[in-house]
Amino acid sequence: MPASRALLPLLLVVPACPERPSGDTETGTGPSTGQAPGTDGESSGTTVGSTTPGTGPTGTTAVPPTTGVTTDDTATTVAPSTTTDAATTDDTATTVVDPSGTTTSTTGIKLDLPAAQWPAGLVGCTLDAPAGTLLTGGSDLGPFTADRAYFGWWGFEDMELPTLLFLSPGADAAHELVERDGSTGPVYYGDVVAEPLLMGGWVGSWDVNLSVRADGMVTFPQPQGGMDILELAGNWDAADPADPPRLVGTVKGTISGPFDAVFCDKLVENIFPE
Repeated sequence: MPASRALLPLLLVVPACPERPSGDTETGTGPSTGQAPGTDGESSGTTVGSTTPGTGPTGTTAVPPTTGVTTDDTATTVAPSTTTDAATTDDTATTVVDPSGTTTSTTGIKLDLPAAQWPAGLVGCTLDAPAGTLLTGGSDLGPFTADRAYFGWWGFEDMELPTLLFLSPGADAAHELVERDGSTGPVYYGDVVAEPLLMGGWVGSWDVNLSVRADGMVTFPQPQGGMDILELAGNWDAADPADPPRLVGTVKGTISGPFDAVFCDKLVENIFPE
């Protein structure tokens, strides 16, 4: 039978706990109020550091207040306004305030271009045609030559087409500028299908409607060929007998050659529709 063993008493040593600071919680997490000094009970955002039992508080770290406002950059960034104020105006419009209190808005339409005006120099009639005209050719009425030229226009509503009269060497200018019948000598007369003078000018290459007139007979030489108006010469801006307006160019076709035509208001005809 085994020998009896004596039971040894067990001694449990429990270390004494140090006295806790007054006001600590059971977990030792700092002041029981959870408030930072100077607050009215709302969280100030201060995090209180934990303490190790027996060592007391290890210190506190201040962080920004968390009063419910999200501090994410995307939530706090304010985008610039893209809304245009209704009162903003640009360079294309102006606002006029009437003393009576009425406000009107007008668009910026430019009206600084001068209105088109008929050339002031297109007046009078010069019988002495300048040198520079030499047309030659033939028609059903026989050979034709011209050494003088005059121009005017015929108008219908807003159209002003040039008209030209070419005189043979023996024709009387004073009579033919009025009658244009070739009774004093053959003439070559008609109009030019040009752009209206005030809507583009007469300089350019154009079709013509010209006829030879002699002793009361009329014929249209074929082909007509056309006309090149090369220059508006002379003074078109003011009446100037010493330098009257002139058309300089060339006639093409069966009758052809250069010309320098002077203005004569006897060749002006205006047609007014009823």
